[in-house]
Amino acid sequence: MFETVPAGGRWALAIAGIVAALLLWSHTAIAEEPGAIIRDCEACPELVVVPAGTFRMGDLSGGGDADEGPVREVNIPRPFAIARYETTFAQWDACGAAGACRQGVSDIGFGRGDRPVMLVTWEDAQAYAGWLSEMTGKRYRLPSEAEWEYTARANSQTRFPWGDDIGQSNANCDECGSTWDDDRTAPAGSFPANAFGVHDMVGNVYEWIEDCGRHSYESAPSDGSAVAPDPSCRQRVMRGGSWLSLPRASRSAARVRNPVGFRDINVGFRVARDLP
Repeated sequence: MFETVPAGGRWALAIAGIVAALLLWSHTAIAEEPGAIIRDCEACPELVVVPAGTFRMGDLSGGGDADEGPVREVNIPRPFAIARYETTFAQWDACGAAGACRQGVSDIGFGRGDRPVMLVTWEDAQAYAGWLSEMTGKRYRLPSEAEWEYTARANSQTRFPWGDDIGQSNANCDECGSTWDDDRTAPAGSFPANAFGVHDMVGNVYEWIEDCGRHSYESAPSDGSAVAPDPSCRQRVMRGGSWLSLPRASRSAARVRNPVGFRDINVGFRVARDLP
């Protein structure tokens, strides 16, 4: 026979259930507040919650390349999460040890650990995002080009997140005035975060983006989504410049396109994740 729960006990159980649900809702709500840090597993990267918003995308200051226009308004309709730092060798090697990512990626003597992984292709970046998705049950991916520029700008309209001049020791690029300029990668997080709490979006390593590479923003989505590939798509976008790049190539609006199998000593990536 089933034991009957007294009326008072049923009320207690109901109240306990409500409290538990409220605590879970509160925890989730706090975790998804803009600027909150999320980490889904021990081997997972730290993610920063980026708020929804609208921004002007492209060469706002003038003097940029033709493919940085036409300038247009883009709406990021909902918050999303993006890696606080570029993907590191430690994170990549964990994926390699699990058999999900390509092993033997060289650091050419720069060091592993918290240095950004390099010499990785767009397809390699997709494999890493897929591994995180499988481990966590959450959708990891590369950021769209609009999401990347929105995050890099962090509400700024200047050439760089901090102003129109590169300044000194704000980033790792050629003529940026840092310890690592034109020499090697810097450890992740070596420079201050931008206004959204994200590090190293200027310089260090180029970052692969989800979008198919196009020569302009004509007909590009205005809802923050990626430019979808078609049979004619042969290239993907990279953003942010690198330790080898001059400041002009490291601007928030600067773009580069390369084949999906391209790899180099100044090319890496960071991941993004959808929020519920």
